[in-house]
Formats: sequence, structure tokens, C-alpha cells
Amino acid sequence: MAYVDDGELINTPQGQILEVPEKGKPTDSNLVNLPEGSRVLSDTLKVPGSKETFAQMGKRLMSKQKTKGKDKYAENSAMLNEMND
Repeated sequence: MAYVDDGELINTPQGQILEVPEKGKPTDSNLVNLPEGSRVLSDTLKVPGSKETFAQMGKRLMSKQKTKGKDKYAENSAMLNEMND
């Protein structure tokens, strides 16, 4: 269990990047149950060697995860690609 802010990005041990939904609540007011080993991606710390923060890089990676295929083969292929990244 952890308290997180609206809009924060969380990286799970399975490699998924999830965004906490915006609910208009005050800081640290969302109590969520996260898998052990999950990390909150910082919106202030920069990735070494980059001008992006960890949260900005996470959002960019989230946009790449969107699958454009509509059938089960495209979805399975996208899932396997995500697992192997």
C-alpha cells in the first residue's frame, strides 16, 4: 500500500508503466495497492545523460506501447514485444 499523487507514473516489476488517474484530490491522497518492487517515476529527477525526467520518459514509453492492431494476433504480438523489451 502506498499514497501517491494524481498523475504520477508507476513502473511495476512486470515492466508496465501505469498512470494514477487525475481525481482532483490533494497531494498524496490516493491510497493504492502496488506489487512489491514497484517504483514511482520522478517528475523532478532527470535521467542521467538526458534532459528528460523519469516521468517524461515513462510517458513517452507509454505512448509506444499502444497497439494499432485490432485482432488477437496483433495484441499477442504487442504483448510479446512488451515482455521482451
